[in-house]
Amino acid sequence: MIQHLKILGNLMSHKPVRSRRFLLPAAVATAMAVAFATLPAAIADQAGAAETLSSPASSATPSSTPSEVPEKAAAESAPSDSAVRFSEAPATESNTAEVSSEATASVPAAPTKQAIPSRSALPPASSTFTERVVELQSQTTMTADASVAAAASVQVGVPSEVPGSDQAKLIVEAAGDRISASAVAPAKGAVFEFFTVSNDSVTGGTSVGTCQTDAQGRCGLITPLPLTGGKNNKTYKYGYFYAVGQSNATWSAADNWGNSNSTLIRFNSGEIRGTYNTGDRTVQLRGEDKPWPFVRRNPSPPQKCGIKMAVVFDLSYSIQQSGTLSAYKDAGTSFVDSLKGTPSEIALKTFASRAPAQGTANASVGLTSVAQPAGAEALKSKINGFTIPQSSSDYYTNWDAGLSQIEPGYDVVLFLTDGEPTRYGANASGSGTSATLQSVEPAVYSANQVKAGVNGNGAKVIAVGIGMGSGTSLAADKQRLELISGTDEGSDYFTTEFSNLGQTLKTMATKDCLGTVTVVKEIQEPTGGNTPGNDWTFSSSTTSVTAGEGTSATGQTDANGALNFKVGGFTTGSNTESRNVTIAETQKTDFELVKQGKFNATCTNVSTGAAMVIADSGLLGFTVPVKKSDVISCTVINKKLASKISIVKTAAAYNGGKPVTGPDNAPNVPSGTSVTWTYTVTNTGTTTLKNIVVQDDPVGTATCTKTTLAPAESTTCTATGSVKAQQ
Repeated sequence: MIQHLKILGNLMSHKPVRSRRFLLPAAVATAMAVAFATLPAAIADQAGAAETLSSPASSATPSSTPSEVPEKAAAESAPSDSAVRFSEAPATESNTAEVSSEATASVPAAPTKQAIPSRSALPPASSTFTERVVELQSQTTMTADASVAAAASVQVGVPSEVPGSDQAKLIVEAAGDRISASAVAPAKGAVFEFFTVSNDSVTGGTSVGTCQTDAQGRCGLITPLPLTGGKNNKTYKYGYFYAVGQSNATWSAADNWGNSNSTLIRFNSGEIRGTYNTGDRTVQLRGEDKPWPFVRRNPSPPQKCGIKMAVVFDLSYSIQQSGTLSAYKDAGTSFVDSLKGTPSEIALKTFASRAPAQGTANASVGLTSVAQPAGAEALKSKINGFTIPQSSSDYYTNWDAGLSQIEPGYDVVLFLTDGEPTRYGANASGSGTSATLQSVEPAVYSANQVKAGVNGNGAKVIAVGIGMGSGTSLAADKQRLELISGTDEGSDYFTTEFSNLGQTLKTMATKDCLGTVTVVKEIQEPTGGNTPGNDWTFSSSTTSVTAGEGTSATGQTDANGALNFKVGGFTTGSNTESRNVTIAETQKTDFELVKQGKFNATCTNVSTGAAMVIADSGLLGFTVPVKKSDVISCTVINKKLASKISIVKTAAAYNGGKPVTGPDNAPNVPSGTSVTWTYTVTNTGTTTLKNIVVQDDPVGTATCTKTTLAPAESTTCTATGSVKAQQ
């Protein structure tokens, strides 16, 4: 039997392992068709599709076709497991690999994605060639049914009813957050709009309704078959449909994973005929257990100076190939320096084919405070020690692994990458040469998990694409960056070159610290060394200055000894306008302020690295000038005072006033003899001792020449009493 096939062709762009970016157009497949004008293309099954995250494209000849039999009920049942399972097996959903089409022209307003699931327009296997010709000729006169109209309301979940005569039941499924290495959670509340078209297109057409997913991530609708066709002088109703994800407050539709017709994430139902049985007129677009990826909206991080941030470094081999590793490290250390002396905390993560990237030097570092110099220096040393994996299996780009390693507890995740994702999963599956839907989609789920966090306390993902080229290539890369972050360029994602990366990161880092003063409290320990001083109270007497996240001018230092003051009250828009800000501490018992040089504090402009000229304000405060563009950090040191005392007791007997210091020179004194004891009292601590009293049980209270002693100062006390036997 002669078959009418529509073969799709792609332009494939490849990013070879040893080249940052090199586009190689593949041969474009030519279409083979029976010579009938304006005849619809045959649509084929996706037989044997087992990979739930694979990339649908062109299709093969179906192994079977829908049965044209009298209507019968076909019950719709939802999957018993609400989680969508997936694996890292090679894609089997299509016989044409979907790859990044960066060599093609930009996407038109209504691009066509030829991705067809499991319904076929081929006649039953018993059809003769003559019947096929009659059928194809009759379909040239097909007309749209005027009864098709957009649904008046949104259907939530999948309708329980079966489709009636000349109706189709369309079902879609949406996935959101990763919940394990092999499963993703349903996306509840995702919205789809359905369209009817006259062929296997996934653009244009007429809207027939909208649905919203339920807790299982599924929804659908029942709609009339709008077209009329014929065969052997018999007419029947039929239709083609596709669905498009819609964005709402929770989810952003992932409608395209690149920037070309071939990368649209849309799926056509194939032809559905009224002569099919009820089961064959119930169609799940994309196939069973193959959900649409939806992008979770990026949360807003706290608008304050001093957040918890994970910085994720792409250490794929292309960075070494481009000779940019040194600039990459410099940008990372500059980022740390731009936050040094602020209440910020930074963690370091790496990835290449896997996460962390292969090599002990690339192991993760947990949240580290940069308020104290030691923390910042430790992070910079770690960044400077990063290495590029040298094994051929370890140096590809796996966004999925890079994102799935992020644990909860961050305000922001800064994701740095120099290329498109070519691998996915813990086992680094994928081609390693080009991005595919199969390598992009898992990264979307892992990014969603980061954004969701625990109890809704997720992190904002900021993606930074470095050295990603220009034109169509850059547009495709930006689209992929959006899928793991958000749609707002300049907030959710950035693109830059390695030469500008340091400034880009610095600008992002200091955005919420401009026009602030961070007080960093250090405690000078009696045993040596300084430690962070937490729970110290500082206040500002300057108007329009607030401490921490509240509206008060008073606040307490955090566990890392840091407290940030936001300076307002500027009267002009000029960055040169300056305000003198006064801040003072509340002194604690057993501590004293340590002068640094001649002043109560030392201050640095973090933005420039310059030391600030300050003035003391009273015994415990300081005044520093602040501009709107300044990031100021001031260190205040207090000495921890230790209270210690030493007492040496001596006695003078009647034997000529010779002191009696111990048993060896103690004479025999008759009981009842009056003896005077002397007590040498020394302050051996670091705090002044006041109201000193020496109490000796045998003789009572001694009389001291001084009752207040500064550190290292001594006094003499005396007491007189009668000796007793055994005394």
